[in-house]
Amino acid sequence: MSALLRTLEAFPTGRTTEEILVLSGAAFNHEKRIALLAELDELARTGKAVRGRDGKWRRTRSYF
Repeated sequence: MSALLRTLEAFPTGRTTEEILVLSGAAFNHEKRIALLAELDELARTGKAVRGRDGKWRRTRSYF
């Protein structure tokens, strides 16, 4: 399980993209930021995470 998925699980109410970048230490590193955004996109594409109408990312419940 990736660190990003564990981060999303730790905050069931969700976190914004900016908050996730800061929590992961990627806020000031362009390469890390791009990699994290790509991973968020992949998790959304595979249905493991969703971005809500409030702009917060959450782990989906049906991830098995």
